[in-house]
Amino acid sequence: MAESDQEFTGTVKSFNATKGWGFVESAASQQIYGADVFLLKSELTGAIGCSAGDNVSFQVTRGQKGIQARNVRVISGSGGEDQTFFGTVKGFDPHKGWGFISCDLAMQTYGKDVFVTGKQIPGGMAPEGTQVQFTVRMEEKGPVAQTVRILNQGKGFSMMGKGMGKFQGKGMGSPQYALQQWAAPQMWGKGGPAVWGGMPSFGMAGYGPMWGPSPMMWGGPAQKDPDENSTFFGAMKTINVEKGWGHIDCDSLKKLYGKDMFVMKSNLEGAQVAVGQEVQFNVAQGPKGPHAVNIRPFAGLGDAPQTFSGIVKSFNEGKGWGFIESETARQIYQQDVFVHMKEMQGVTPGPGTQVQFGVDISSGRPSAKNVVVVPS
Repeated sequence: MAESDQEFTGTVKSFNATKGWGFVESAASQQIYGADVFLLKSELTGAIGCSAGDNVSFQVTRGQKGIQARNVRVISGSGGEDQTFFGTVKGFDPHKGWGFISCDLAMQTYGKDVFVTGKQIPGGMAPEGTQVQFTVRMEEKGPVAQTVRILNQGKGFSMMGKGMGKFQGKGMGSPQYALQQWAAPQMWGKGGPAVWGGMPSFGMAGYGPMWGPSPMMWGGPAQKDPDENSTFFGAMKTINVEKGWGHIDCDSLKKLYGKDMFVMKSNLEGAQVAVGQEVQFNVAQGPKGPHAVNIRPFAGLGDAPQTFSGIVKSFNEGKGWGFIESETARQIYQQDVFVHMKEMQGVTPGPGTQVQFGVDISSGRPSAKNVVVVPS
């Protein structure tokens, strides 16, 4: 590989946080190389991700697959309330429902770590070390994370705040109290943890004794909490016979929430399913996060055809995906079938294109495979 020590500045044109790559546009590098520069997450220095509009500095490597950015450093964000940040959960107390996110870009912008509550995190919690994508809302006392999306899971939770008791409402264990103290000037000195009335608390150099070390989707459309009418497919992973609850292994939901889908006792009763059995189910949002409902066995195709016929209902050429409408497939999967460009044999379909296809549910949702366009 040929490498250049010349440093360029440019703007992130696009970046897929899930896949970990994107492109940088720069007038200076364009004059030399004649194209946008490919960007890999692994080449980011001091950051775990970036977003479109971020200003970056970088060098260029030329390889067999083209030009690629290296030693990439985010100089500044795109600005505005929609600015996307990438960071790591630095501490989170699951009992109290709040913690902090460490992010170099946010530190440059706001001068401190970002406060986060469980209400903004899928599943209501995130262990130390979890990498996340988020936006920020400035409140009177400082930056607070919004619309948090989990990129990968951390190490889990330890039992924190032992001996402190449980505090409710606006007491010492509440998010309101933590936010108030986090904003206090004495917390951010260089001398280590500050003290709340003689009790160790968080300091700039770390979160002090209270926060000891913790021991503990489907490609295409933007991932968001599914509605209760969406059907998913997976396999029963565990069933606790004594307590009556269990978990379902579903790839697309694991990518969305970072964990297996929990099944409450009330939703397993009468479902007549066993560990290892394929199931179909819906998802509901409860006080403790998402959980599976309407669980029923999925018998597979049975006597149904292995190849389906249908028409392309919609297809986004720019994003490379769409949906196929098929009456026969809908009877089995209760929804239209997702289709990705890579399954289209090099053909870009328009709405109404007649196709034949197989279906794969290993991702948790029905996805078309081996799609063949039927000549009109």
